[in-house]
Amino acid sequence: MSQPDPADLPTPRLKEMFWKEMRAITSKGPWVLAVSGGSDSVALMRLASQVADDKKIPAPIVVTVDHGLRNDSAEEAVQVAEWAGSLGLHHHTLTWTGAIPQSDIQSAARDIRYRLMGEFCRTHGLRHLLTAHTQDDQAETFLLRLARGSGVDGLAGMRVCAPFPVSDYATSALRLCRPLLHVSRHQLQDYLRAVDQSWIEDPSNANEQFARVRMRRLMPALAQEGLTAKRLARTSENMRFAHDALADAVANVREQCVTVYEAGYVTLDPAILFQIAPRYIGQTLLADLLMCVGGAHYKPRFAALTRLYDALRDASAFGQGRTLSGCRIVPHKSPKGEGQEVLICREMRSLRQRLHKQDSAGPLKVGDRFTWDNRFDIWFEGEGQGQAIVGEIRPLGVEGVRQIRAQMDQAHRSGKSEASIFALPSAVRRTLPALWDGDRLVACTYQETLAGPNGENKQKMAQMRTIFRMP
Repeated sequence: MSQPDPADLPTPRLKEMFWKEMRAITSKGPWVLAVSGGSDSVALMRLASQVADDKKIPAPIVVTVDHGLRNDSAEEAVQVAEWAGSLGLHHHTLTWTGAIPQSDIQSAARDIRYRLMGEFCRTHGLRHLLTAHTQDDQAETFLLRLARGSGVDGLAGMRVCAPFPVSDYATSALRLCRPLLHVSRHQLQDYLRAVDQSWIEDPSNANEQFARVRMRRLMPALAQEGLTAKRLARTSENMRFAHDALADAVANVREQCVTVYEAGYVTLDPAILFQIAPRYIGQTLLADLLMCVGGAHYKPRFAALTRLYDALRDASAFGQGRTLSGCRIVPHKSPKGEGQEVLICREMRSLRQRLHKQDSAGPLKVGDRFTWDNRFDIWFEGEGQGQAIVGEIRPLGVEGVRQIRAQMDQAHRSGKSEASIFALPSAVRRTLPALWDGDRLVACTYQETLAGPNGENKQKMAQMRTIFRMP
């Protein structure tokens, strides 16, 4: 059922629309509000505050990210804090202390914001982060993806409630909520004027260096031809309905031609895939697998995905394999001896690049659970809940494999052997998460905890456990 046009609704009904969307997700508070100071997010703050007060639920908590990308960001955070305080809301400024990105600034800033807000929610045990995405944002996103040649999956656009876009630091339980997705930016600004509330104009919204700004400038001309934000957003919503139907078909195909392994890789039987799946279903499945194994937040570009899919049909074109979306895709002999499969595993170079950009998971403790490389949930279990674990999580790498082999050789001479890790493909072994104490390997998935320099096991009571985050 299509949503009413917010432009036709009186201002008092904005609260009703907001509450309808939130009640379908959760009627419990407190919610965390992402407020930058722009008109959309300030309207979100006022609406959420009023609704929480009306419904007698805990007041929302406001967070503002000071990413340091602009000179005015700290001053703007202070202004948001003042507005939040005037509504009786608690405000927190989340400051980015890492390196300032020099390229792909908007994407990098987005990642910074969500990582900081996700960590805030996790630390305070809060599960619902509300953002002020509007109908206009939905329309702009649709056009941007259309310009890139996206398929149904990309054109489906944003959902009112979705998984958190960054899974670091065990944020998988978080939900990203967009209760204003069916409301226009114009309507929100009229609402703010009616309550005599000012807002901050972000100068980057006028910078035509960014594709979204250029697309926004085209919207009035497109509207004259009937491509209004409302119609574009509805088209995106219709594409989402088609996407959900296709997802069921993709799941059925996956059951027949894909094998998922707990070590974070998959095998695909192309012969079965091409026999039972229409092209679009097959390409969507391939994109899902790459996204999962590579720990990516977004699927690969459609053109690159198409080239890979076509290469899988032709062994001579595929050759020794390809790389895409942080994955290696290589020929693999079926363990059943029934033909050639394709192995999809994490690419080591891409893995190291991501870990280099990201912060450490912080001090490791027995019982704590966190996400590594957006792919593995890791925790240490055993006695001493909360006890510190010495070391840091890094890829096993070639050196780790060497240390395991050396210890295995020693164990074999004493009548003990543990060979499970060497049953894995070599390309997979090197990308496994491992606990390192300096240059010494302490523990790794599929391997018993290693002994200390003098034969003692310093952390024998804390076994490293992992779960591959396959959807």
